[in-house]
Amino acid sequence: MAFRIALLVLTFLCWSLLLWMGSHTSDEPTVFGRYSAAYTIFLLPFVALAVAATACHLPRIYARLFAGRAGITAVAVSLLIGWVAAELVLRIADPLGISYFEESRRYHLDKVADPTLVYRHAAGMDAVYQQVRVTTNDMGLRDSRIDAKVPDELRVLVLGDSVAFGWGVAQDATFPAQLQKRLAKSLDRPVRVINSGVGSYNTVQQAAFARAYLDTLKPDMLLLLYVSNDIEINDPPFDPWSDVSLRGKNPFTQLKLAAWHSWLYRLVQFINRINQQPGDGPPDRSFKGWQQSMQAMESLAMLSQQRAIPLSVVMYRLGDSQFTAGLYQDIQERAQALGFAHADALEWLKNVDPRAITNSVVDAKHPNAEGHRLLAEGLSELITRQLERLPVGNDNRSQAASRLSPPGAATPSS
Repeated sequence: MAFRIALLVLTFLCWSLLLWMGSHTSDEPTVFGRYSAAYTIFLLPFVALAVAATACHLPRIYARLFAGRAGITAVAVSLLIGWVAAELVLRIADPLGISYFEESRRYHLDKVADPTLVYRHAAGMDAVYQQVRVTTNDMGLRDSRIDAKVPDELRVLVLGDSVAFGWGVAQDATFPAQLQKRLAKSLDRPVRVINSGVGSYNTVQQAAFARAYLDTLKPDMLLLLYVSNDIEINDPPFDPWSDVSLRGKNPFTQLKLAAWHSWLYRLVQFINRINQQPGDGPPDRSFKGWQQSMQAMESLAMLSQQRAIPLSVVMYRLGDSQFTAGLYQDIQERAQALGFAHADALEWLKNVDPRAITNSVVDAKHPNAEGHRLLAEGLSELITRQLERLPVGNDNRSQAASRLSPPGAATPSS
C-alpha cells in the first residue's frame, strides 16, 4: 500500500509540475500559438516524465516495479544521501570556492542606487563576504577616512571594479593599500592612494566617479585598472532584487532560481560553462559595451588633460587572448592619441601560475593577497618612473599637476 501511495504522489507531482509550466505563454508563441521553440524543447522532458509516471500504474509495469521496490527504494535513498552529503561537503569545506557565487550575489544586493553612478557602496558599511570583513568610509569607499591633504602629499586616485576593490582579500592586502606603503617608503614623502573600486563597475561608471569627485578628493594622479569585463553594460535603474525574485518570471527561470540554492547545481553549472566556452575569437568592437567603454576612457583622458592630472591606464589580465589583446590594442591607440600612460599587467604576472595568485578554482579572476602584492609592485615601479620625470620641489597639487605631464606610451618595460 505504501508503495502504491508513493507512486500516486509522484505521478500527481509530475503532472502538477507539467501543468504549471504549461500555463506559461512565451513572448514569441510560434508553437501551438503559446510557446516559443526553445520553451517547447524545455517542456518535452517534463512531458515524458509525467507520461512515464502515469505508465507506471499499468498492471504489468506496476507489477515489475512492485517486485523490485526494495532495490528502487535503495537507489532513491542512496541518491538522496549522496546529494545531501555533497551539499554538506561543498558548504562546509568549500573546496573549490563555490561560495563565491552566493557571496558575490549577496554583495551586489547590498549596494545602493545612485543617480550618477547607477549604484555604489553604502556609506559606513560593515559586512563580511567570503570570510573577509569589508568596511566603507563616509563616501562609501573601501578605504579609511579621507582627510585633507598634507604638505608634499602625493595623492593617487584608483579607479576600478572588484579587482581594485579587493574581492576576497583584507583591506590592507589590496593593491591600493600596498601601493600606498610602497610609494611612501620609496619616495620618503606622504602618499595617499584612494581606492574607489566597486564590484562590477564598468568604464562608464569609473569615469563618472572621477568627474563627480575630482574636486573633493584632489588627486595628483589618476590610475585606472582596466579589466576585460569593464565593457559590460550597467544601465539604470538599479534593481538587483528583481533579478533574484521569482515574481514575474516564467517557470523555466523560476526553476533555475530555485535550483541555484543548491551548491551542487552551481558546481555543475560552473563546469558546464567552462566546457562550453567558445574558442578564442576576434574581438567584437561593434558591441555597444565595448564602444561605451572606449568612449568613457576617452572622456576620462580629456578630463585629466583639462585638470592637468595625469592618467595611467593599466590592463589587468592573467593570460593572453585575441579578446584581451584587442582591448589592450584599443587602449594603446587611445593612449598614443590622447597622451596618457598605459601598461599591461600581464608583463608583471606572465611568469606566475594563475592558480597561485587567484582566490579559488571558481573565482579565478580575482587576485589573492599575493596577486595584489605583485600588482602593487608593478604599479609602484610604473608611478616611480613617472615621478622621476619631475624636477625636485613638488610641493602641492598644482605643481604636481603641471609637472606630471603624461607620456604618450609608458609601458612596464619603458
